[in-house]
Amino acid sequence: MHIFRIFILLLIISVSQSCQPPKPTEPDVFNSNFARLRSLNNAGFDSLLVFYRQLDSLNLLSPDKGLDYLIKSTEGRMNFRQGNYPQAIECFRSTVQMTTIDSLKALSYMSIGLGYMQMAVFDSAFYYLGKSASVYEQSKNMKMWHVAKSNIAQAYYNKREPEKAVEIIRLILPQMPETNVRLNLLHLKANILGSSGLVDSALMLDREVIAQYAHSGENYLLSSFYNNMGMCFLEKGMPDSALFYCRKSYQTDSIQGMRMNMAANLMLMGDIHKMLSHKNEADKFYMKALEIFRTDGNLDKQYWILESLEASARKDNKLEYALQLQDSMKVLSQKINSKQMNETIELLNIRFETEKKDRLLGYQENYIRSQKAIVFLLLMFLVVALLSLYLYIKNRRRQLILIQAEHDRKLSEMLVEAEQNERERIARDLHDSVCQKLAVIQMQMSMIETPQQDKLNEIADLLKTSASDVRNISHNLFPRDLEKGIVAALTHLCEQNNYLNKNLKFEFKPDAAFTNHSFPRNIELVIYRVVQELTNNTIKYSGASHITISLGFRQRTILLAVDDDGVGFDTNKIGESSGIGLKNIFERIRRISGKVSVVSKELGGTHFNIEIPV
Repeated sequence: MHIFRIFILLLIISVSQSCQPPKPTEPDVFNSNFARLRSLNNAGFDSLLVFYRQLDSLNLLSPDKGLDYLIKSTEGRMNFRQGNYPQAIECFRSTVQMTTIDSLKALSYMSIGLGYMQMAVFDSAFYYLGKSASVYEQSKNMKMWHVAKSNIAQAYYNKREPEKAVEIIRLILPQMPETNVRLNLLHLKANILGSSGLVDSALMLDREVIAQYAHSGENYLLSSFYNNMGMCFLEKGMPDSALFYCRKSYQTDSIQGMRMNMAANLMLMGDIHKMLSHKNEADKFYMKALEIFRTDGNLDKQYWILESLEASARKDNKLEYALQLQDSMKVLSQKINSKQMNETIELLNIRFETEKKDRLLGYQENYIRSQKAIVFLLLMFLVVALLSLYLYIKNRRRQLILIQAEHDRKLSEMLVEAEQNERERIARDLHDSVCQKLAVIQMQMSMIETPQQDKLNEIADLLKTSASDVRNISHNLFPRDLEKGIVAALTHLCEQNNYLNKNLKFEFKPDAAFTNHSFPRNIELVIYRVVQELTNNTIKYSGASHITISLGFRQRTILLAVDDDGVGFDTNKIGESSGIGLKNIFERIRRISGKVSVVSKELGGTHFNIEIPV
């Protein structure tokens, strides 16, 4: 059976190993790609698409849930760039289910909140941004908590509830370290002040920030504050000052190579010159911004500048130049439509491929589940088969033991019966032959009269004693009383003992139910011999004054009890005894499949209880 257990164990191990999920990729792989995704925060659709393809290829080589998270996050950002916010939200919802890391879940919640903010669904935006902030606060990530709270303030600003935005800024700004997040929040505060008509307060805040951070390592972030000051001076009707700070913003962006911000400042300066009727100067700024947008492939901004130039050309009655600009606008519009269509097609392809993969994964999971079910059923079948085989072998072994026990019992009965038959024959020969001849000799000698009569009488007495001994031996070899049944034999045995032993009373209590049954001859003989041996031991060793022999029959079992009120003995020394009396009792009972129990106490008597199945 040890072989079966080992086989089952090996089978279970092999099944569990075959059903294990694929090993995750190295943490460094996820971390490096996560860092690349963060670096693409401001990247365009095309850059995100290239990164998406790279992640997809990597995941095909080594499937991993961490890469699945990055792939879905990239897909969400691509939809975000295209303005497809519902689909972006759906992607970010999926990423929440793909990770157990709280910080990644919080990042997904923030992305969902920003998507709802772009859709102006502010209740949902506040819910998810608040959920993100709560997770970051619980994990003690205060930097990201500040980012989440800043986004909540931005959402209130977009909802046109600037007072709530200012309240959040006032709450978190003193706690924030000197980071770019703090500068972004100060910029938002300046925008709120400016849009609320508090232009001088906005200018004061811009000046304070510029003075504080002008010589810090983060002075590249001051571009937005210079730009904000330009907008404020423009709002105050001071275009020269507005141009000055717009140039400062442009120069700061140029040093850092922030081309999109450079182009935005150029467009703003063009608008200011156009407002001042400096047409040539305005066109120069527009054309420089157009060149940046062309180099960077920003079609929307190119179209916006061409549209402004075309309107200005028609106003100046330069129809031929206006027509040229219109032709450029048509070509650009086609490119924009084509790009949007291509991006849409790419996203549709991604969705199709994702759904195809999901279906394939579903098929694979169903296949794996079916294989697991088959293996489980086979395993259960094997276990049941082995268990059945084990039970069969165990049952067969039990049957063989029972058959052997029955064979031993029958053999014992045959031996007992053969022994008894031989005893009976010897007893009969002694009684019918030897004993009769001794009696005849005794009679003849009693009839002889000689001078040595005393001597003859002595010989006659000796012959009489010999005849009595022969009768006793004959009776011991085979008690004639058993021919009348065990009850009669034991009754006679007790009467004899009462006659011979005046100081010991023998009492026999046969059960009425016992007298209504007949039992095999060999069992009755064993009962008789056992009682005979026990009574002899009691007479010799116990010093008892009373002995009771009980005989009953219950549920196909003979119940024999022998009790005395003697001195008792140590039952633990039964096996150590040199005598053969008790050993004979145990051996006789064992041969007929019986059981013996002994209870004896010092000065408390002895109780033998014997059970014999029939």
